Amino acid sequence: MNKTTISNTATSNTLQSRDYQSRDRKGAVIPLAYFITFSCYGTHLHGHESESVDRSHNKYGAPHLPPDEKTRQKEKKNMNQDQYVLDNARAKIVLDSIINTSSHRKWNLLAIHVRSTHIHMVIQALTTPEKIMNDFKSYASRALNKSGFENSARKRWTRHGSTRYLWKTEDLANAIQYVLHEQGDPMVVYENKCLDVETIFINQKTTAPSRSRL
Repeated sequence: MNKTTISNTATSNTLQSRDYQSRDRKGAVIPLAYFITFSCYGTHLHGHESESVDRSHNKYGAPHLPPDEKTRQKEKKNMNQDQYVLDNARAKIVLDSIINTSSHRKWNLLAIHVRSTHIHMVIQALTTPEKIMNDFKSYASRALNKSGFENSARKRWTRHGSTRYLWKTEDLANAIQYVLHEQGDPMVVYENKCLDVETIFINQKTTAPSRSRL
């Protein structure tokens, strides 16, 4: 896959060594950002690699769950379509869809790397990481359908994914570094160089969540 890089040209702000904390309307504490990963269908079967997380392993830097060959074999047996792999054209469509969805939802996308078999991203949002991930999968699939790549019957994504909570600016900086520069040869990448990480919390009380559809 050829490299494609998109960067926000705004001046980069240095991440200050401090922590931010906010709460949603139900009083739940919202982390500074989320480190989200989801993979393409059939490419990262559960149990195959030490990449799975649960509620006890969702802090950035925490160890992953151990491999489980029985789980991997079970997952492989249950596949009813071939694995899905993103070429450069498909990856660009997925990237554009995620950028557009983030803008529409007023989420602050800080970094994303679309690989052939999985997607890593760091994002700020005043909602759950599960909603973020599900919206990205849905709208990316819709964009691929509209572009003539397969159809709605094609399984493209794994059912779940990894959602890690970033509570400290140090964790945020490390996650961004990992997403952008520690994935091997760069593929389809977006880097937001305007790291104004306070804005989303400052605007929390004045910005109502959007209910309109893309």
